[in-house]
Amino acid sequence: KTDQIQTPLNVTNVPNDPSNFQEQIERTRQSFEDERGGYIVLLVLLLPLFLSGGMLIDLLISEKEKKTGEMLLALPIKREKIFYSKFISIMLIILFQLLFWITALYFFGRIGNPLVIIPLIITAILLLSITGLIGVYSKNYKDSALIVTVTFILLFFLLFGTSTLYVAGIKEVAAISPLSLVMAIENGAYSLKEVAVSLLPSLGFSIGLIYLATVLYRKDEFYFGPRPSISDLIFEFAGKIQIKDRAYSAYLIALTFGFIAIFISIIFEIFFGIITLYFSESIFIILMLWAIIEEFSKSIGVFSAKKYYPLKWHEGMLAGMTSGFGFALLENIIFTIFTLNIFPDYAVRVFLMRTFLSGGIHVVSAGVIGIGIVKRKYIIPAFLIGILIHFAYNITVLEGVI
Repeated sequence: KTDQIQTPLNVTNVPNDPSNFQEQIERTRQSFEDERGGYIVLLVLLLPLFLSGGMLIDLLISEKEKKTGEMLLALPIKREKIFYSKFISIMLIILFQLLFWITALYFFGRIGNPLVIIPLIITAILLLSITGLIGVYSKNYKDSALIVTVTFILLFFLLFGTSTLYVAGIKEVAAISPLSLVMAIENGAYSLKEVAVSLLPSLGFSIGLIYLATVLYRKDEFYFGPRPSISDLIFEFAGKIQIKDRAYSAYLIALTFGFIAIFISIIFEIFFGIITLYFSESIFIILMLWAIIEEFSKSIGVFSAKKYYPLKWHEGMLAGMTSGFGFALLENIIFTIFTLNIFPDYAVRVFLMRTFLSGGIHVVSAGVIGIGIVKRKYIIPAFLIGILIHFAYNITVLEGVI
C-alpha cells in the first residue's frame, strides 16, 4: 500500500492563496460565517463583564447621590482602599460568573480550552478600570449614563472590532485585543509572544486608569464639588511636568503629551475607522479622519504648555514640533514592531522611511498648528493647514502603495 497524502479541506471554496483582492474579501466573509458559532459564545462570555461594570459605577455614584460617602471618608482608612474594596468586590463577582459560564460551556462542548478565562479576566480588569474612573469622575447617574454608553460602544468596537481581524487572517494586528487571544487559545494556535502582545498592553493601560481613578478619588472636589473639568485636570497634570530650567518646561509638557497623543489617536482611529468603513468604503475619508484625529491629539500638548507659559509664536511652533516629534517617535516604534512581526525583511526600511518622512510631516504639521494656538486669530487657518499637510502625506503614501 502506498500512503495517500490528504490535502487540507478548504471549506470556503476560495483559493488558499487568493490571487486578487476580491477573492480575499470573499474568503474573509466565508471565514466569518464559519466562526459565527464562536462569536456567539464570545458574546455570551462578554455579557457578565459589561453588565457587572455598571455595578461598580453604581457603588461609586450612589455614595454621592445618597450623601453616604461622607461617612466612609470619616473612617480612619485611606481613600484608595475604599476604592480598591469596591473594585475587588465587583471583580470577584465577574470572576465567579466567568467560572460558571466557562464550566457550563466546556461541559456542553462549546469551549475546548478553559484557559480562555485568562484573557477574559484581563478584559474584565480593563472594563472595570474604565468604569471605575467614570464612576469617580461623574457626579450623578444622569452624568454617567451618557459617558458609560459612549465608552461601552467605543470599547466594544475596539476589542471586538480588532478581534475580527483574527478571523480575517491579520493575526499580528488583531493580537492587540485580548479577545483575539480567546480565539487563538480555542484554536490551539498561540505563542508566548502573542500572549504578551494581547495581555500586557491592556493590563498596563488598566493599571494606569486605576491609578488615575485613585488619584481623583482622594480629591474632595469629586465628592463635595465643584468638580473640575477634564481640561482642568489635563492642565493640572501639565503643571506638574516641570524641570529646573523653566525655559524648557513648556517643551517637556509638549513632548509628554505627544507621547500620550499616540494612544488617544489609536483608540479614536480604530473606533471611527470601523464606523466609517461600515457607512462608506472610501479610504480617502478615513485618511482625512485620521489626519484630523492625530492633529487634534498632538495639539493638546501645545494648549497645555501655553496654559502655564506665555509663549511667543516661534515658541508655540517649537512646542508643536516637540509634540509632533514625541508622537512620531512612539508611532514609528509601534509601526516597526508590527513590521517585524509581519514583514521582518522590511522593518529597517519602514523605520527609516517613517523616521524621515512621516516623522517630518508630524513635526511640520504640529508646528504650524502650534503657531495658531499661540496666535489665536490664526488658529483655524493653522489647523486647516496642518490637517491638509497631514492628509496630503497620507494620500501620497496611499498612491505609492497602490
